[in-house]
Amino acid sequence: MSITERFSITKSFSRIPAPSEKLLLAVIAAAFLVLHIAAGVILINASGPAATTTQEDARASLYD
Repeated sequence: MSITERFSITKSFSRIPAPSEKLLLAVIAAAFLVLHIAAGVILINASGPAATTTQEDARASLYD
């Protein structure tokens, strides 16, 4: 096996097909959704139970 044959074999194995534009857009959209869902969950959990009102508090505010 000559050097040029070895080079052509290794060159053919090292090629990775470029992803299509639709695939890239789908990956970006999925990452966008995951990031925003995670941020929403973190912000909701960070607000804690003090931000939620109980039924008793809600009833009391109706009669004020």
